[in-house]
Amino acid sequence: MQEAPGTARKILARSLRVVAIVTRVVTLWMLDTTLRVVLWLGASTRRVQPTRRSRLTSRPDIRISLLKRQRGKCAYCSTAISDSRGNYEVDHKIPLARQGEDSPTNLQALCRGCNKEKSARNHREYLHYRKYRKDLATYEEFKRLPKYLNPRELLWRASLPLILLPVAIAFFVGAAAIERPLLSAGIVGLLAVAWTIGLWVRGKRTGALDQG
Repeated sequence: MQEAPGTARKILARSLRVVAIVTRVVTLWMLDTTLRVVLWLGASTRRVQPTRRSRLTSRPDIRISLLKRQRGKCAYCSTAISDSRGNYEVDHKIPLARQGEDSPTNLQALCRGCNKEKSARNHREYLHYRKYRKDLATYEEFKRLPKYLNPRELLWRASLPLILLPVAIAFFVGAAAIERPLLSAGIVGLLAVAWTIGLWVRGKRTGALDQG
């Protein structure tokens, strides 16, 4: 007994919906995994980690303790700071974004000027900067120190290799196997560009690129 045409169409439509759902789930998982690997590799080589929120910098007892330890002066320029003036910030010597610990021993009180100038540098880099910022010859040495890169910068630097590497592989494989290297490289290149764009869109939607 043959099935009615309407029943066959329903089965086909359900099958296509299942395939679409599975494809979407797998694609999103692969995008998320690729994004995590790219950011992890970049963070490992550049000593950058996604920013964590500090639980200590706003605590009154911690702020009072830092002021007492530093005798009411900025850790770098010795400017007078106090709660009444409201002219200081609690800073991490090694930023949380660069694997610094959120502990009292990694905290210091800085005037707003030094805190802004230090930015994402660690304690050693900033001391180096303060010492040699007027010496252009030595400042070149400072600029070669590992720089802070946020997730957007890391993905931007990885975008070109993510596109060129598959294209190069496809070119050589195509030349050896099907003798059409340009065709295979072109197809893979389009797929790689689409995948890289997908990483940017996924990172933006999930907020992964807004950290750090």
